Amino acid sequence: MSRELWLRFKRNRGAMFGVFTLAFLSLFSVSVVLTGRAGPFELVSDPFQPPSLQHPFGTDDLGRDIFVQSAYGLSITLMVGAAAAFLSGLIGILIGSVSGYFRGAVEQATTAIIEIFQSLPLFFLVLVLISFFGSNIVNIILALGLTLWASTARIQRGQVISVKNQTFVEMSKLVGEKEYNILIREILPNSVQPSIVNISYTASIAIIVESGLAFLGLGDPRMMSLGFIIGNARYFFFQAWWMGLLPGILLFLTVLSLNMVSDGFNEMLNPKRG
Repeated sequence: MSRELWLRFKRNRGAMFGVFTLAFLSLFSVSVVLTGRAGPFELVSDPFQPPSLQHPFGTDDLGRDIFVQSAYGLSITLMVGAAAAFLSGLIGILIGSVSGYFRGAVEQATTAIIEIFQSLPLFFLVLVLISFFGSNIVNIILALGLTLWASTARIQRGQVISVKNQTFVEMSKLVGEKEYNILIREILPNSVQPSIVNISYTASIAIIVESGLAFLGLGDPRMMSLGFIIGNARYFFFQAWWMGLLPGILLFLTVLSLNMVSDGFNEMLNPKRG
């Protein structure tokens, strides 16, 4: 990132709020997990204990510490979002680049695949995949990565089509550069930035979908994600309102911060649109 782009990003207060919030949330989750105060499934007190000095956000229906649960849940949620966004980004950039650069049957086939994936309901597609292959955390990440790539591919395809007709690409062709070298060395570095912006949006979508699955009891039962905690808390809302408070706040701040950072990247790369 050049100094000019960084200064443009830095002037966006919302984006900087998102960066600092994500940094704080990551530090919070890692510090609680590493200190080993208690495990997320460990029974530490009586059930339904209200917030206190010993348990700042109370305990749940089994006597587990909500504060510790939320820290562990946040770490899982962040990991799922980052891993799914990274995987979908790689797939999207690869397919989008191939679709935008090559003509004929390759272009038609990849474009059709992109359109099909964009038309399918994301949540139910992920649900079908984990129903077949299981709902462990690895399968959930793979299912998200294999279904979230279409928007990145569409953006990357448009960028490649725009870049491939520029003079420096034509010069590479004239000197006999191989097609894949032109695509990787010349076109990709000059077309990938908008796709990277979209990947940060994808992370927030992945987090929402994973939280929705966990909320419905369809996530990995061995992992304490924020959606799982909120889903369990809904049964005891009037009896123990505090059970869903902290995980709900953490989930909201995570998604909000990712969207703010994404908007900041978008404005940085497209100042006229900002």
